[in-house]
Amino acid sequence: MTFRNAADLDFAQDVIRSDAPVLLKFSAGWCGPCKAVAPVIESIAGEYADEMTFVSVDIDQSPEIAQAHGVRGVPAFVVIKDGKVTQQLFGLQTRTTLAEMIETAIGAGQ
Repeated sequence: MTFRNAADLDFAQDVIRSDAPVLLKFSAGWCGPCKAVAPVIESIAGEYADEMTFVSVDIDQSPEIAQAHGVRGVPAFVVIKDGKVTQQLFGLQTRTTLAEMIETAIGAGQ
């Protein structure tokens, strides 16, 4: 599995102080759009696993992480780079939009 579970991590160490950019995928088991986008983001994560860290945050298991990042609805996608939030997307997203977000985060094409 490409995504690590936020509940299993030391968030400050593994996310905030990560050397690689981190994509936080916020979702919930009851969320239909989250289930719809799951195979898309899993596929993209597999393509970029060597360049970026991918973390899944279940808002019911880790509400404090969702609250700290201003997530009020799911699905939501937040990129953290050098300890700071650099990008956010809320709601159901296309493969193209998600891939562009990741490519921007890793500096592809620069």
